[in-house]
Amino acid sequence: MDKAGQAYWEQIWIDKPVTAAVDPTDGRLANHVDRRLHEMFVRILGPLRREGRRLLEIGCGRSRWLPYFRTHYGFAIVGVDYAPTGCDQARAILAAAQVEGSIICADCFRPPEDLLNSFDVVWSYGVIEHFDDTSAAAAAFANYLRPGGIMITVIPNMRGLVGLLQRLANSPVYGIHSLLTAAELAAAHRAAGLVVEEVTYFLAVNFGVINVERPAGFRTWVARAIVGLLARVSMAVWALEERVTRLPATRLLAPYIVCVARKPST
Repeated sequence: MDKAGQAYWEQIWIDKPVTAAVDPTDGRLANHVDRRLHEMFVRILGPLRREGRRLLEIGCGRSRWLPYFRTHYGFAIVGVDYAPTGCDQARAILAAAQVEGSIICADCFRPPEDLLNSFDVVWSYGVIEHFDDTSAAAAAFANYLRPGGIMITVIPNMRGLVGLLQRLANSPVYGIHSLLTAAELAAAHRAAGLVVEEVTYFLAVNFGVINVERPAGFRTWVARAIVGLLARVSMAVWALEERVTRLPATRLLAPYIVCVARKPST
């Protein structure tokens, strides 16, 4: 079952402005998370840079990443999402970046047949944790992969401090997430028939991921003030990492979990 639902995402996207595509050359501290993800993608996707490779983003609403994958790795890019507003915004971002790509407004569990078994990479960012049955969702996502293709899944670490703070700041948003550890995310991918190549907690800290959107009121104002302060703490940590040394990503403090898995070739 989808714990969020199409109406939730329509409301999220309709209230959000269209943003620019990811730019890993942007050296501002606020771009730290994107630069770290870029480092990860260079390592994972660099060896796949070859003519004719295809990448699918599942849950591509307002995607800033699809132009990046086309520009930096040469992938033919496709996005699928069931929220029309999110799809329109993803198309607008592609157009602004002058990048060719296809955005398909469809339920990822009921895709057009020609999308199945046709991608070298399937990527999702904050999607799979919104389903009750994580392994069933992973299996559905894997259906898009060619044999030997890889799936990159990034989710928020709702079993760490970020999750606790999310529950305090906005419990309805907390409630639309499945609470997964890295081990549980890996197990779900294995249950879907994939071979897990790596699973890890990602980044030392990022309190800016906490969603405090809720009806106006004093409690909301307090939550936003606290999260704003914590976001500044995150940036201070990022400055330390960029100027001194990288800090470990821990189960307690890391904001994300990353799983990289491969569909067996036979």
